[in-house]
Amino acid sequence: MPVASILCAALLPLSLMGAATSSDLDGWGGAGWYVSSDSQAASATHGQHPSILFNGPHLDQQACMEIYDKFYSPIGSCRYLAAKP
Repeated sequence: MPVASILCAALLPLSLMGAATSSDLDGWGGAGWYVSSDSQAASATHGQHPSILFNGPHLDQQACMEIYDKFYSPIGSCRYLAAKP
């Protein structure tokens, strides 16, 4: 068995565990920069959903903008969210 196959087989469960713990059932991954369908800051209560989060969280605005420019422009914006909308 090639070394690369052994390495991939060993790391796959760890990567799946990380993906499972990084977001909740709604896809929320916590505070950070998100690509959103809404250019306005979230002003609604937690019971309402003023935007659709497409991608995130990103550590900084530049990383968010790179994804936005590549895949989503001009349908939304990048915004920093500290609380789930």
